[in-house]
Amino acid sequence: MKSLQLVVVAAFTFSLMQTGASQCDVVRLAAAVHETLSPFMTEMREGLAAVKTEMKEDLSRIEGKVDSLSGDIEEHKNKTATELSMTVTTVHSELERNVLTNVTKELKKTADYILEEVPTSFVCGGTRAWRRVVYLT
Repeated sequence: MKSLQLVVVAAFTFSLMQTGASQCDVVRLAAAVHETLSPFMTEMREGLAAVKTEMKEDLSRIEGKVDSLSGDIEEHKNKTATELSMTVTTVHSELERNVLTNVTKELKKTADYILEEVPTSFVCGGTRAWRRVVYLT
């Protein structure tokens, strides 16, 4: 900020000297400009410091929200993975149950077919023993 202030005073001084003003007038005018600009420059410095502080606070809040969102995303990911695992387990169990049911039905159909189509004398022990074997499976 000081350099900006010096540049303004130097430019003003140079322009006054070009108009033919005396050295004393230029010094007096430069001092007046310096006095006028000094509070403005101080206010500007303070304002910039306040903005910088606000920006740091905003950045901290944003970082906190990002961390929070990261945690939420991780939690959601874990929850989704758990739900997916449970769904896969459920589907697997359901498929297993359906397969077993279908196999049992097919075995029963086969047993009924054998009992109806194959002569009783062919099945060792007669029909009764065969049915016990079928119903045990």
